[in-house]
Amino acid sequence: MGCKGWPLCSGEVGPISKFHPLMEQSHRFLASLVTVLIVVLVIAVLRAGAAAHHVRGPALASAGVIVIQIVLGAITVLTNNAPVTVALHLLVATLFLGVVTVNAVASFIAPDRPWALLLGPGRLAWSAVGALYFVVISGSIVVNAGAQAACKS
Repeated sequence: MGCKGWPLCSGEVGPISKFHPLMEQSHRFLASLVTVLIVVLVIAVLRAGAAAHHVRGPALASAGVIVIQIVLGAITVLTNNAPVTVALHLLVATLFLGVVTVNAVASFIAPDRPWALLLGPGRLAWSAVGALYFVVISGSIVVNAGAQAACKS
C-alpha cells in the first residue's frame, strides 16, 4: 500500500518523496495516460469508419477492459490490497495486454484481409493459455496472502 487513498495518494497529487508512494502514484499516472490513449484510439477508429473496420472490435474491447481495470484498481486500493482483488487486477491487466496486442497486430493487417486466416491457435493452445492464467493468478493470491511465511526454507 504505497498510497492510502484513491485516486489521490494520501490526498496529494505529488510530489511524492518516498519510494512506495512514488511508485504507486507513477503507476496511476501511467494508467491515466494509457486510458487517454485508448480513448483517442477508439475515437480515431470510430471516425475512420469502414477504413478501420478490422480494428473496431479490438479497440472497443480495449476500452471495455480498461474501464474494468480502473474499477478493480480502485477496489484493490480501497480493500487494502486484498489478495482476491490483487489477483483480479493482475488477471485483467494481462487480459488488457492481450487485447492491446491484438489491436497492434490488427493495425498492421490490410483491412481487406480476412481475420479467419489469422486465427490459427486451436483448443490445445487456448487451454494452455487458460492454464497459464490459472497458475499466474493462483500464485499471486498465494504470495499476496502471505503464504510464503508458512515455509521458512
